[in-house]
Amino acid sequence: MNQLSDIITKIAIPITTLLGIFGTAITLIISLVQIRLKSVEQTEFIKNQEIESELKLINLFTELMDIAHGRKSNIYSEKIVDIIISHCKEKKTDEDIKKAIELIKNEAFLTEPIGIAAQDAAIAAIYTLGNNHEILYDAALQGLESLMGFKKGIVEKYYELLKKKKRRRTTAST
Repeated sequence: MNQLSDIITKIAIPITTLLGIFGTAITLIISLVQIRLKSVEQTEFIKNQEIESELKLINLFTELMDIAHGRKSNIYSEKIVDIIISHCKEKKTDEDIKKAIELIKNEAFLTEPIGIAAQDAAIAAIYTLGNNHEILYDAALQGLESLMGFKKGIVEKYYELLKKKKRRRTTAST
């Protein structure tokens, strides 16, 4: 009986030790997998946040382009439509109706103007955004080029500054 207890002790102690080590190793592996999954999840979250930020930046940039171009949102004028329709009621030919529809398309939507100071500030901001944000560089350069015919005096300065950045960027990458 004593021999049996010695054999059990000699076998049981190493087996329980091995089981403990094995259990610890499995727990460690599971923990490492969970940490890796959490890291991947956080990386994906950060990427999504960056994409969302870039989309917001691009959206604000396009609004800024409208301001630089001297335009706000369009306003629909019911009064103009009513006047056109009242004139159309008197004439009922297809040609008159087509003309009325064209008048409504062309005249019922009014664009709010933007002040000169707001336009100039928006132009400067377009340059700054293009200079500071790589994702907006090409859009800013194209936008400033398009605005050149509209406000050449102020736009030309910023356009040339932004083009110089492209030259610096091109020479730095070669």
